[in-house]
Amino acid sequence: MATKEPAKKKAAAKAAAEEVVTTTAEEATVQATSATKEKNPSKKKTSASKGNSSKAEKAKKAETKAPKKELPPRKPPYNKPVFRELTPNMNAITNVLMIRDGRITPTDLILDGDTIIDIMPKGKAESNIPNYNGHGLYLSHGFVDLHARASSHKRFENCTEDVWRAIAEEHLKHGTTEVLPGLIPFSKEDIKTSQALLETCQKDTAGGARLLGLDIEGPYFSSAQLGSSLASLCKDPDPKDYLEILNECPGILRWSLAPELPGALELARELKRRKIMPCISYSNATYDEVKKSLSAGFRHISSLYCGCSTITNNHGHYHGGVVESAYVLTSLTAELLPDGSHLPPELLRMAYRFIGPQRLALVSGALEIEENDSAPLGCELIRRMIDIAGASIIDAVTMMTETPARILGKSRETGFIQVGRKADLVLFDENINIKRVWVDGKVRYEA
Repeated sequence: MATKEPAKKKAAAKAAAEEVVTTTAEEATVQATSATKEKNPSKKKTSASKGNSSKAEKAKKAETKAPKKELPPRKPPYNKPVFRELTPNMNAITNVLMIRDGRITPTDLILDGDTIIDIMPKGKAESNIPNYNGHGLYLSHGFVDLHARASSHKRFENCTEDVWRAIAEEHLKHGTTEVLPGLIPFSKEDIKTSQALLETCQKDTAGGARLLGLDIEGPYFSSAQLGSSLASLCKDPDPKDYLEILNECPGILRWSLAPELPGALELARELKRRKIMPCISYSNATYDEVKKSLSAGFRHISSLYCGCSTITNNHGHYHGGVVESAYVLTSLTAELLPDGSHLPPELLRMAYRFIGPQRLALVSGALEIEENDSAPLGCELIRRMIDIAGASIIDAVTMMTETPARILGKSRETGFIQVGRKADLVLFDENINIKRVWVDGKVRYEA
């Protein structure tokens, strides 16, 4: 009996100890859980608050949500004209094929006085505006002749107002609305007389094309590129001569000379400083000399092929000249007279194909035109470039509008049909026959 009692006591003590251990472990678990809750007290609250917030927001939106409004009625179709307020000088040119930016577009134009105020697709012009129906003919900006010398056996060197006005009228009939008169100065007095004539004629252009300024040719030319009759007039640039002319003749816009002559680069820099365009003309320069002249401001070749040096053979070494420079140096622009006689078709085709309409302008002036000959003008130049050189009508027109304006540095003022610009326009058929010409929005010529 005595032996069994101690054994029972031992078993009871063991059970009590296990109970204490279990209780201690449970307490530790509870304490650890409490500690975790204390560290993250907002976890449960956050999820709860999110749920409450989301419900509150939905309820609020439901309360404040406005009832659906009915959609407004559809606007009229875009092509239905909206009638604008009519002014006394407003008129429209409708149903024309506008040539601009290398494209042909069926178009209506709205003019207000001398300004283009709207360009829209064909058929969109308001019916309450007085309009001229172009009947599907071509419309472009008026032609720009940046080197004009002769017209109907008359020359700008004949320094009389009547002659200048007669030349301007003849150009207008051929679709040219802006002309740069070219002059061969035989003396400083001739240039000064021309400046006075320019100022007089610019005051009233009602009868003809607008005169842009003066284009002086020479006398700083290479005698090797001129005929014997004019070679005696050639000389090197002298600041004493040309500074006097430049100071007294603000109407000069360009001056043509040979860049290889002594003092020519200095003159070019002075011209550039005065915003006058120096041009390469009647020059015996090599390719290297032409390339060097670019830094002085030369950017344009006057009368390509005429009085221009070409490939030379120097003891078996070949060198390019002015002609080759026009093809290779893409910073150069050029002009030519496509009359089909003194320049044969193959040279016109070469220039059109390899220089292109963006760097090539058509002009009516060249020294080779004899005194009794009449140079082709405006529409005739375009027609011959199409027929002889194979140019498209778009490219040929570009070479007498946008390109010459860009060469003269006047592309922001003229050469392009654009809203806000002067309405200098020409209407012609597929054979480039002129039907109507507008200058400053007024009809100046009608066939």
